[in-house]
Amino acid sequence: MFYLYHNDYIKLYNKKGELVAEGYFNSINRYTSGMEILSHDNSKFTGKKTNIFTFKTKGAIEKYVVDYLGNLYKVKKEKRLAFHRK
Repeated sequence: MFYLYHNDYIKLYNKKGELVAEGYFNSINRYTSGMEILSHDNSKFTGKKTNIFTFKTKGAIEKYVVDYLGNLYKVKKEKRLAFHRK
């Protein structure tokens, strides 16, 4: 389990296990349940429906950490963030 934040690098897979899209997470449309993905230069993908991934397709989402040299490391589990009331 992990959290998704703006500009997190993710890979999206369909239910067959095929890679659908990869890039930086931008936003979620709550009306269509679609996720918008941006490429490394902040442009949207030009392919057919490659920048939208809906949760209805029951695919998999993998989150990666990118280091300074561009190497990708898969995030297996993140520590839960504490919620502090004021």
